[in-house]
Amino acid sequence: MIGQSLANLANAYFSLGQYQQAIEFLQQSLDIATEIGDRNSEAIAWFNLGEALENLNRESDALGAYRNARELYQAMGLDADVQDCNNAIERLSQPKTL
Repeated sequence: MIGQSLANLANAYFSLGQYQQAIEFLQQSLDIATEIGDRNSEAIAWFNLGEALENLNRESDALGAYRNARELYQAMGLDADVQDCNNAIERLSQPKTL
């Protein structure tokens, strides 16, 4: 319950463009999900963390977050979510155009 509330706060800050604040709440949500063994919430938190990091131009950190989410989604057999992670990883792996 607390973990979900933190995730909801993170989503609110994300939608306001306050990505650093969103990251702080996502990390707290992730810690709780990991501690209680909620792999789905853990994967969601990693993916959302990747999006927030990407919006702060922290590409290498975002890649790591997306890869962590993908690993969890693969273990749970959630192919559509794995594909979302693969798409994000591919997008960040493309050379930047000027």
